[in-house]
Amino acid sequence: MQALARRFSSSGLAAIVALPLLWSPATSAPAQGTGVAPQTIAGTWSFLFGTFQFHPGKGKGTFTDTVLTQRLGVFCPLVNDQDGQIVLHRVASAVYTGTWQWFSPQTCQPAGVGQITITLWRHKPEAFVVSEPPPGARGISFTFRIQHLSWPVTSRPGKAGTSRHQGRHPVSSRKTHKKAHKRRHSTH
Repeated sequence: MQALARRFSSSGLAAIVALPLLWSPATSAPAQGTGVAPQTIAGTWSFLFGTFQFHPGKGKGTFTDTVLTQRLGVFCPLVNDQDGQIVLHRVASAVYTGTWQWFSPQTCQPAGVGQITITLWRHKPEAFVVSEPPPGARGISFTFRIQHLSWPVTSRPGKAGTSRHQGRHPVSSRKTHKKAHKRRHSTH
């Protein structure tokens, strides 16, 4: 290992050490039941061996995260990987940019917000993530894939937002309901 450390700079060594994080056995399998490329970041994602859910935040086109399970081996777990630390804005049909709260591994204190860009893949239930450290903070950029696991309850594949049938009967059920109502109240 010392030979590797001498051969590569510290950032190069960190990139080599981070390579296993880029591989996930789940990335080659289709997402649980979706099998379709998501059209929105909303939903549940496998995120570096953790599970994050993205949902609409404050403001139009804004999304934030809820951490369902923390990333594997995350440092400072009492402050790192907490809800709302990623805030995204949709800037194109498949591109989201925003900020991600970073922490110092030595002190567990906030280190500032770094830039994050998530690009949805058009034909796979995955996305490509580029995360930059906060300005002036020590660290390296991370590039990795995340896998889409499930749609939010209020969305359908290919549609962002609320289902048009949510909270009311579908058209066929309303017609059936009207016919039953007429039968009950008819006077023959």
